[in-house]
Amino acid sequence: MSKRVSQLLAVVLLAGASFLEASSHGTYLTIINDDASSRSLVAAKCMSDDVDAKTSNFAISAGYSRTWGSNKIGTYFMPDAVDTNTVTLDASAPATTAVDSSRIIRLNTGTALHAAVSSSVLPDATVTVSPVSTKFALGLSYCQDLKNVMEGAWFKLGVSLARVKNDLNAVVTAGAKDSTVNITVDGLLKGDTPATTGYAAAALAYGKISANYAPDAQTRPEEVNMRLGYEFVSNDSGTFGGYVSGIIGLGTEPTMEWAFESVVGHRNFGVGAGLQGCVQLSSGEDYRMSLNINGQAHYLFARDDYRLGKMTGLTGNTNWMRYWLATDGTTKAPLANFLRQKVSVTPRYTVDLGAQFIYAGECTQFDVGYAMNYRAKEDNKLATAWNDALVNAYDAGAVVSATTAIKAANISWNEDSQLLHTIHGGVLYSMKDMENPVTVGLGGSVSLANDSTRTEQHWSIFGKLGVSF
Repeated sequence: MSKRVSQLLAVVLLAGASFLEASSHGTYLTIINDDASSRSLVAAKCMSDDVDAKTSNFAISAGYSRTWGSNKIGTYFMPDAVDTNTVTLDASAPATTAVDSSRIIRLNTGTALHAAVSSSVLPDATVTVSPVSTKFALGLSYCQDLKNVMEGAWFKLGVSLARVKNDLNAVVTAGAKDSTVNITVDGLLKGDTPATTGYAAAALAYGKISANYAPDAQTRPEEVNMRLGYEFVSNDSGTFGGYVSGIIGLGTEPTMEWAFESVVGHRNFGVGAGLQGCVQLSSGEDYRMSLNINGQAHYLFARDDYRLGKMTGLTGNTNWMRYWLATDGTTKAPLANFLRQKVSVTPRYTVDLGAQFIYAGECTQFDVGYAMNYRAKEDNKLATAWNDALVNAYDAGAVVSATTAIKAANISWNEDSQLLHTIHGGVLYSMKDMENPVTVGLGGSVSLANDSTRTEQHWSIFGKLGVSF
């Protein structure tokens, strides 16, 4: 393998080959490119004993990742005033003044859950969620030295496939089945139709929660990533180069049916550029120590996807207003049925920065590194304009009156900016005596979010098999 190819070889992503990942309630909890497996297990730069006759490399990587801190991310699915992953549903009659912020969900006529409930029949209930996301991923990458075209030039192509399984792990406790509409709280939240003659409201269709059901796992390609680069400096002290890149998202189109839907990858197209360098720190007859530094930025273009709008700017529980009863003048249904809309999703830009310390012996390499991943606030727009006169809150007690229109200004389709920190490490072994040298490796990573109530944190293990020719 040539020196340049060794320097630029990267394993296709494991713990997020995509910039956008698991979606829920129309927003993305994991929208960060956590490419720990592409930063780790990289053939050490600044090495002098590379097989210079080899100019191409093919690598396959595989691994597993799982979220941690599910109680924290569970608050994402709770009402705005609830700072834990459990909400109490109050069965008492509506107050004539502002509702208690700790018990703002009520089961009385028209509010919160869309049913007429007698407080004497159905006592207070609780809903607890502890979301867990697991992912198996397979990555393929091909890197080619282009020295025959231009000295210092190179090309890399990567594609990733994944199987994602999301489970909200909901626990719903309630006193009894309500005799008025003959349905439980769990039944209401998972979209069952009340078994009552003359019940006029439609069942919940989107953003559903159930203690007895989890969405099916999704398996499909995630993303294609292409890079064309050039090495400006290469000597005994280190290297420095840059590249331009393109991204093609191949992920699942979300339906928004369930609150924590299993979604693979993203569906956006993007362009970007990056810089990478290596400084040799120390070397001896049979070892080298070096520091790799890299950074990249991408802009992701808009593409239509389904989202479930979030309520803002109204008094009371704006997050769970999606479960209130609403009407468009003809149909009575949970507000979520109206809030599920086609949206022009514009993730805007992402920035990834990283540093990696490498100790490389004759055949074995150890590395440890840090990565920071940032994603800007989205700038999404409805594909079709919202009609301010279309939907009204229905008989919603003291929080929102029956004449209050749900206007475009009260609905947000955007996700705020996010920041993720990842520590990763690995070990790599190269069988350089073979005609076509083979490299194997094993590594792992753990990530911490700046705001763990909005961004998934996860740990991962990953492996690599590569061959040079």
